[in-house]
Amino acid sequence: MDKITPELIERLSYVKLIATLDEINRPPGGKDSIKKLVQNTFLDRNSRVLDVGCNTGFCSFEIAHLTHCKVTGIDISGKMIKTANRMLDEYHSDLKRNVNFIKADGKSLPFENGEFDLVMSGGSTAFITDIPRALSEYRRTTKDWGFVGDINFYYHSKPPKKLIDKINHLMGTKILPWPIKYWIDHYSKADLEMYYCYKNKTEPVTQEKILNYCTELVRQKRWQANIEEAAINRMFNIMTLFSENMKYLSYGVFILRKRNFREIILF
Repeated sequence: MDKITPELIERLSYVKLIATLDEINRPPGGKDSIKKLVQNTFLDRNSRVLDVGCNTGFCSFEIAHLTHCKVTGIDISGKMIKTANRMLDEYHSDLKRNVNFIKADGKSLPFENGEFDLVMSGGSTAFITDIPRALSEYRRTTKDWGFVGDINFYYHSKPPKKLIDKINHLMGTKILPWPIKYWIDHYSKADLEMYYCYKNKTEPVTQEKILNYCTELVRQKRWQANIEEAAINRMFNIMTLFSENMKYLSYGVFILRKRNFREIILF
């Protein structure tokens, strides 16, 4: 990577910026969502888990610490994988036998059919360019009667178009204000049974909390004052945008089961 300067901080994509800052990038609902995922997919030390769009590894590390199972994290960003591996070395060395990270695409998973007890994603499915294809890959690599766990944001009320445009410009995405039905329809079309669904609303945070968070995050890098200031300002603007978006968002912990035959039920 080029030498860190204030100008580089402004040019970095969002993904490269948070990887550079070691931003944890928790899933929607944070640790509570991971707890619900683990409890309701019945993982144990013999389970095998695939974390799609693992970012810097938060979900992979949490699941491995809670269950002592084997976790593979994948991400399309080599920068994210490099950061996740560094965090594994520095902070989670006790998990080296259980956790590994590789660069891979969620639309074309480099694994055999039925390889995992749980294939999950902590908020990344929404950013994959072909969601139906990704869900098909999640299902393919899950064992019969295993689980697909998808933790996703959805909009409970319609946000201003300008806000969505700003989010998409920042993230380099084409997100629309999808309601919960968008996700439920996708799971149904992927032939995945809705096994468990937890829903909750998100809440915006104060400017003071955002500034404190950004300052603490950046200062751990021990950069020169001018670089530090540029990074704090950029992160503050990003997190303020995300906080505004939170006014319109809810999230779901969607746990789907891969069945080997269709079940017809009334009640």
